[in-house]
Amino acid sequence: MTALVPGQITGIVTLTKGLETLLAEEFGLLERRELEKIETLQSQKISLMEQIAEGWADLRNAAEHPSDVELLSELQGKLEHCRDLHHRNDLLLRKQMEITRNLISIITNRSQKQAEVYDRLGRLI
Repeated sequence: MTALVPGQITGIVTLTKGLETLLAEEFGLLERRELEKIETLQSQKISLMEQIAEGWADLRNAAEHPSDVELLSELQGKLEHCRDLHHRNDLLLRKQMEITRNLISIITNRSQKQAEVYDRLGRLI
């Protein structure tokens, strides 16, 4: 194992901050229901997460000093915060999808009921 390179740590910290910012932006878009814009963020989010995963694996393999382990522990806390933000966004998105499904179901059922009334009476409503 080799000692951690400061550039590696800085790179992961920068990526983590970028992910945190992106997740906050995603949450705002979810609140405003701007789904088209959310789709454009997804590729950026996935790219950041992949880069962080690769860098994190390298850092964990390179950590050998107690100070390195402490730095990694701090960084892990930041990553856990990003995970929590991601879960929050996921919950909000799932809730919005459930609401949309329910609305579609209501509209569909109304349309079917109106069609049944139209068919039975033989006239337009």
